[in-house]
This record gives sequence, structure tokens and C-alpha cells, in this order.
Amino acid sequence: MGLTSGIGPFKSCKTDYPITYCDIPIRLRILGAKGDGMPVGSAVRDRCRTLLGDQGEIRYVFPAVSVGPTGTGNFLIVVTASSISVLATRTLRSDRPVAVFAEFPRYTRLGPILPGPVIELDSMVFEFDEEYAAVVAAADAEIFAPETLPPDPLPEL
Repeated sequence: MGLTSGIGPFKSCKTDYPITYCDIPIRLRILGAKGDGMPVGSAVRDRCRTLLGDQGEIRYVFPAVSVGPTGTGNFLIVVTASSISVLATRTLRSDRPVAVFAEFPRYTRLGPILPGPVIELDSMVFEFDEEYAAVVAAADAEIFAPETLPPDPLPEL
């Protein structure tokens, strides 16, 4: 595993098939934005918390890719107690937020989840992994239908 000298394929650490140099940015962007089936970790949450400052407790975080005529980019959607923030990430490191791209009041609805799965925030469209659909639904339910949320099984944590 590793780069070969000159022009040639190398083995990706996330796939079993060779990819060539011209595919590197595209493949890494897809893998980075879509994740590898794991929830957003504490290190990513800490980076988001540092960037957002004092906006309250982070309730939900999920990675997303913007789609549409304005182009594509990797983002983290962060739901805090007081707002919904869209954080721009590094091009090849979607776990590294670098700037607050947009901010919305907490009472902004993330859903409905459109096929893809896709959500719309203002005029922006974001595609995300299907595994995060429950996160989007829970973030909306917390504000718009709190009676539908199950009780916290570990409230002391």
C-alpha cells in the first residue's frame, strides 16, 4: 500500500481496487464526506466546539456534501442548543472544520428528508449518508415534537 513512483495505480486504504492519481481527489472527497459507516467522533465534536465558541451544548453533528449549481463541498452540520451551524471543512479532510459557512436559528427545521437522502437549508441542498437520517429526524423532533422522543437511557452521562 502506498504511492508508486511515476504514473500508476496505488491501493486505497478504504477499498480493495486500485485507483489512479486522477481519481484521488474525487475518491477521497466521496469517502471523506460520506464517512466509513462510523458516527462522528469526539475529536470532530471538539473541533466543532472550538470553532463555534460559546453557542451551547452540541446536540447533533453529521457530515454532508453540498450539491447543486453552486458546486460541491464538504460540510459538517452542527445542531447546538441555540442554533444550527453549517461548518465548511478542509477539501480532503472532512473531519476538520475551518469556518462557519452559514448559521440558522435552532427552530429551523432540517427535514423533510428528500430521496438521496437530501435536506434543504435555505437555498442550500445537502446530501448525507442514510445512517444520519435518524440524527436529522431526532434534531427536528427535539424542537417540533419533543413528546415523540424516547427517554434518555443514560441521563447521568
